Amino acid sequence: MIGKGEAKALVNSIRLDGLPLKDEDASGWQHVASCISYSLRRQQITARWRNFAAEVGAPVTENHAATIDAAQRMIAAADAAIILARHKAQAR
Repeated sequence: MIGKGEAKALVNSIRLDGLPLKDEDASGWQHVASCISYSLRRQQITARWRNFAAEVGAPVTENHAATIDAAQRMIAAADAAIILARHKAQAR
């Protein structure tokens, strides 16, 4: 746990467009909150993908574009398999 002085120093180190934020800059702090929320969500999604990828043998890489492409291909393949299975079931 960090102390009050350390917390204040961390808050004071936050910059928006290179400038320190003022306490009364509500829209600036809202933007900072959005950035933090985005970062946390990205970490959560990355962790979920890594767990899922390990279960199904999908690639895990630090190249996020390649990971997204691989996920899209896997989803498309799963969708195609579902459609094929439905068509086969209807043909019976």
